[in-house]
This record gives sequence, structure tokens and C-alpha cells, in this order.
Amino acid sequence: MPAGGNYMRFDMLTLQTLRRETLCGRSPTDALLWIWSQQNHTVVELFVLLSRMQHYQAMLVLKPFGNYRALRL
Repeated sequence: MPAGGNYMRFDMLTLQTLRRETLCGRSPTDALLWIWSQQNHTVVELFVLLSRMQHYQAMLVLKPFGNYRALRL
């Protein structure tokens, strides 16, 4: 299962929908973040997931939007 399925707990149907976004000329990242927000997740939760996935460049984008020093990563 892709990382989104493991870390973000998306089912295969959702992951396939995200893949189709590219074929339709839309951003799969925008779609993923929209789905994530609809599940009432926070930026802090996304930051922690990115850390677990070792996506450090993406974490740098989120860093200005919160105080993450208290987190145990």
C-alpha cells in the first residue's frame, strides 16, 4: 500500500481518486489536503506524519505556521 494508505489511513479507492486527479489536469496534492481537512485533522498532525514519513522538505514549508518545538518527533 502506498505511503498515504499507511500513514494517513486512506483506503485504496481514495488513493485511486487522488491518482486520477493528475490525469484530469488537477493537483493531487490539493485534493489530498482537501480530504485531510474534511476529516478535521490539524496542521500539527500533518507535521508529525511528514516527520514519520521523513519528508523533511515538506516540514520546512509548514514550520512557519506553528510552534512544533514541544513535539516529540
